[in-house]
Amino acid sequence: MDGKPQADIHALEQELTNAVGPFMPVNVAMTRLCEAAVRAAQDKEEWHGLITCTAVRNVCERGLRERGASATDLQRIGDRAVGVVAARLMA
Repeated sequence: MDGKPQADIHALEQELTNAVGPFMPVNVAMTRLCEAAVRAAQDKEEWHGLITCTAVRNVCERGLRERGASATDLQRIGDRAVGVVAARLMA
């Protein structure tokens, strides 16, 4: 992956991290994360697809890891968040 997609992923991760508060319940945080990702992808065409899904997974896993979630929960919740975002972008 060259520098441009990495820079886009990092920029989107920052935007998504700002949309999710550190003390929100996990279900509320995931809803806000998915909504923010879909809005960002709709605003910037180059953030569709892999870049958006990668950023969502990274932010989701980092947030859950900080909350002490298990590896199984990281995978399960990350998959669900990416699935929701991908489905909404394809609709």
